[in-house]
Amino acid sequence: MANVKDRAKNGIVVMLDALGARNMDLADCDRFIKVRDRLVRIANDFGSELQNPGGFYAWSGAEQLKTYTFGDTILLTWDFAGQRELDLVVSLLALMEDCIARVFCTSISLKMPLRGSVSLGQYIEDSGSNTVLGPAVADAAIWYERANWLGVILTPDCAKRIRDYEKKMSSIYIGKNILSHSIVNYAVPLKNGETLDTRVLAWPFKFLTKGYDPASKNAVSFILNETVFPDVLATYSAPSGTELKYENTLAFYDHYRKEYGKQIVEFISKYGRSMELK
Repeated sequence: MANVKDRAKNGIVVMLDALGARNMDLADCDRFIKVRDRLVRIANDFGSELQNPGGFYAWSGAEQLKTYTFGDTILLTWDFAGQRELDLVVSLLALMEDCIARVFCTSISLKMPLRGSVSLGQYIEDSGSNTVLGPAVADAAIWYERANWLGVILTPDCAKRIRDYEKKMSSIYIGKNILSHSIVNYAVPLKNGETLDTRVLAWPFKFLTKGYDPASKNAVSFILNETVFPDVLATYSAPSGTELKYENTLAFYDHYRKEYGKQIVEFISKYGRSMELK
């Protein structure tokens, strides 16, 4: 039997949890399972593209993306043991933009909103028993519970590693525009009333644009999305006691739109039809 050192993985851990699961009745639970399975398929489709030798992500050189489910929680692991730090960081950005943002925005659209966190570090997994444990899992679990919103944060340790490495990376890998499509700086509101200055998933980009599919072999057209997030959120009925979470989520959307709207318009102008944010 392999020892702990041989079994240890080193990579990305993403923990996503459904909001309000404790208050679900049986009908809600049944609907959640259907939505959860759809979200897992999105992640698995991204994982399949990773393994395509001629695909968009052939450069990553990473192991297979793995998905686990525990009740109302979805856990993703991506092993980078033996890979370059550069590949790990760039792949994290790709994962956030091309997988996690799709999963998150789909959950919002299907009225089964998620919150979550992303960590980097060591863990041990056993697919046979559906078990994932280790420092990276504990780090992710601690921080997603503290955020008072709908969104996905990088844990403080993960955010620090990204910030430290950005200084070493060439702009060919990580330009300002690329960052604003995947992760951005934000002071995340916490349940204790404080804020956490970290990096967060730039999910509003998906709501502000459509036609974006970097893995597609066909030409894509970038245009501003006709369906905006506030319209989607207006259809929600926030459970008692969660109103502030929704307010904080809308505040982040507005912040992103104001802070990065000009970049998005420039991006669309370059790759599709130019329009102005209203």
